[in-house]
Amino acid sequence: LPSELGRLTNLKMFDLARNERINGTVPKEIGLMTNLEHLELDGLGLSGSIPKELGNLSNMKWFDLSNNSLEGSIPSFLGNMTKMEFFLLRRNLLTGTIPSELGMFKKIRIFSADRNGLTGIVPEQVCTLTESDTFLEMQLDCNMDCECCKLCNIGFDFCDEAFHW
Repeated sequence: LPSELGRLTNLKMFDLARNERINGTVPKEIGLMTNLEHLELDGLGLSGSIPKELGNLSNMKWFDLSNNSLEGSIPSFLGNMTKMEFFLLRRNLLTGTIPSELGMFKKIRIFSADRNGLTGIVPEQVCTLTESDTFLEMQLDCNMDCECCKLCNIGFDFCDEAFHW
């Protein structure tokens, strides 16, 4: 993806999902697209880590980097996206724990980070998101320690191992 994307500062939606001809890393310049509300880079073969500049996207409502080969941890700066409704990072190579800062997603409807290498305890701040009237579903691998999980469902819909509320 070209770095010139950062010039599209008034863009609200950017969707290149399932385009197999695109690969490389997530350009840090996307962080300059501060009006962006919908970023969908699902299934592009992207690698590397999630750039810290994406923490500037405070208007983000739909964030989908699923089905790539992203590595590293889920960055805490993504918690700056306080308008988040759909947070989708499933099927990557992410490791580490879920940052408590993601508990800032007070409008979250779907939180999906299954099929990664995430471990540890789901933070209480993230668990409280399930109490929202708008909340629909959280998908996490069943090997995570989750005090607030009501169900670990194997073979549900499109997900072999995920927590569903």
